Order: sequence, then C-alpha cells, then structure tokens
Amino acid sequence: MPIRFRKLPSLTARPRLSAALAAVALLTLTHLEGGAIAQGQPASDLTGQWSWEESVLIVGPGDVIPGIFDVDPEGPVMQVRCLASGALTIQQNGSSFSGSADQQWSCVTAGGQTALQAPFPATFDITGSITGRGVHFTADVGQGFSCSYHGSLGVTGDVATAINATGDCDVPLPFHPNTDKSVYFTATRQ
Repeated sequence: MPIRFRKLPSLTARPRLSAALAAVALLTLTHLEGGAIAQGQPASDLTGQWSWEESVLIVGPGDVIPGIFDVDPEGPVMQVRCLASGALTIQQNGSSFSGSADQQWSCVTAGGQTALQAPFPATFDITGSITGRGVHFTADVGQGFSCSYHGSLGVTGDVATAINATGDCDVPLPFHPNTDKSVYFTATRQ
C-alpha cells in the first residue's frame, strides 16, 4: 500500500490556530522567565523568620467528624474549615531547606459551630526544595499526618519575600479516602 502525504493547511489559512499557538508560546515563555522551572538560576534565599497562614477544608461522614472536632452532628456529611497561623523558621542549604513552625488554629463547621478540639499539633517540621521560583515542601505534623505543598515564591532580588502554595494532606482519619481536602498556604518574611 503506498504511503500518502497530506498537505497541512498553512497557519495563515487558520488565523485562530495561529493566535492560539502564539498565546501558548507566550505563556510558556512567561512561565519559563518567571522562574517556576527555569534552569541555572540560583536558589532564592529562604533563610529566616516567616509568618504563615493556612486554610484547610475537611469533608467527612457526619458520624465521625463530631468526635474528631468535638461538635454536634449536622447531617450525614459534614464540612469543617480550619484556619491556622504561626511563625516559621527556615534554614537553607543550596536549593534544599528545612524548618520548624508553631501554629494556632480555629475550626468552624458549615453550620457555624466552633470546634473545641482538632487533630493539629502545636509544632511541626518542614523539608523542601526550590527550583527557580518554584517551591515544593512537606510538613510532617506527626502521628502519620503530613501535607505536601507546591507553589511559587515572591522574590525581591535573590531573597524570597513570600511563599504561596496549595497542598494535599495525608490525614490518618478513619474516612481518609472520602476526605475532600483543599489546602492553601501563604507565608511572608518577617
């Protein structure tokens, strides 16, 4: 069977395709220049004291959530939004870093009940790495509970001034496979 070649339409014949390709190329260049995956850039300096905040949404069975957070049942499925904040100290070695944090938290159910307890420790440790302006880290909060984060750095010169990340937590709760976890983390240099 002979091989048939088809003539591809020119980009000028399809102006929408040309514009779409140009937009993708521009976004790719912007992303590369922004440093999220840029190679050869020195790692931004994270060493120092930080203030951090986090928002976590936990969704689980209405017969389990009340025992974990010491609240009254609100139905077969319950939502709890927890806000945490604290101080973070980071030490850096090249593109790797580690640190320790303290935290205060408050949790409220979708029905407006304030949680009297939560499974979050007063302190935890983090380890991570930097690639350009991209940051990846894990918070080990003990008792088999850890969160992995991916995000970006705000940088002035070569010093990081802000961290913005989203994450996912490995929560050792009895309903873990059914948990909807939305984790948002921000930190600013003190």
